[in-house]
Amino acid sequence: MEIKITDVRSQKGDAAFLIDDGTTSILYDTGFGFTGYAVAQNIKAQLGERKLDYIFLTHSHYDHALGSAYILRHYPTAKVVAASYAADVFSRDGAKRIMKELDAKFVKEATAAGFVNLKGHRSVGGMRASIYNAMPKEGVEKLVAFMKEFAKNNPKK
Repeated sequence: MEIKITDVRSQKGDAAFLIDDGTTSILYDTGFGFTGYAVAQNIKAQLGERKLDYIFLTHSHYDHALGSAYILRHYPTAKVVAASYAADVFSRDGAKRIMKELDAKFVKEATAAGFVNLKGHRSVGGMRASIYNAMPKEGVEKLVAFMKEFAKNNPKK
């Protein structure tokens, strides 16, 4: 049996790795909330039509666990495994509030910086950037730089 570990992060600073032996697939951490959609797409690129079996959350920091909601929208049957402390943190209203506030702050600051339409679909939430042929490489680089700066300026709580 061969075990393959794939980096499915969408940017440096994220934490999301897919562990797969061809039968059972495990996502080890889910990354930032604002990169959750991209991480889900990276997982799909690896698994194709196969299901994601488990999500292992190492701890409750937002760069390790906030992508969970987006991953679960794509893979609703995945079983989430977390330490009791992390499970307790995410069940608190305060944690949910902070997640929503951080998403709102990201949208506000991104809009002020000239990035528009980054808020995810109302049924999925989070953030998403549609980068097609009409998007110049310079624009992508500026968005990536903005995201890195946002993560740097909003440390883990």
